[in-house]
Amino acid sequence: TQRRLEERTQEMSQIMQDRKVELQGEIQEERLQDYLKKTFPDDDVVEIKKGAKGGDCILVINEKFKKNIARIYFESKDTKVFQEKWVDKLLNDMKDEGIANGILVVSNSALPSDFDEHIGYVERYGNTITIVPFVRHILHLIIQKHRSILIYKSQKNDGALVPQLMKKAYENLQSPNFILPVKS
Repeated sequence: TQRRLEERTQEMSQIMQDRKVELQGEIQEERLQDYLKKTFPDDDVVEIKKGAKGGDCILVINEKFKKNIARIYFESKDTKVFQEKWVDKLLNDMKDEGIANGILVVSNSALPSDFDEHIGYVERYGNTITIVPFVRHILHLIIQKHRSILIYKSQKNDGALVPQLMKKAYENLQSPNFILPVKS
């Protein structure tokens, strides 16, 4: 009975540890969503429900009178060790949603081995996914960079006086459904 009691105690300890890690992740997800809502109030933050397939949330970029200009997919991880499989999962989630830009927000203890502290971020799949620590000023700069580029591309495409068929072909070539498989 002593051995069984020790085994049961170890099982309970493991369950509690797993739950603690899960709660840490949920807290970071909520912190990220709150941060996005406060920092980019004109944009929409679409939460991906817990238990549903996919990342944590999507930032829908709006500008002035234009809604849904572009989207950025977010995944956050609050663990001790970085796992490259997170990047692949985020890329697959982005493909499923037709989103060309993703940001993986990780805790300072889970930075990838190629992370350069002087730059403050690292990219994967040809700048499709950016990995950043949950450091507000770095996160803000990266999101603002992505937003500016996406808004600029949107404005650039709007002013083109080209035939509708060419415009549609260009949109297809620039779409995540074409770009993501090529980059991966």
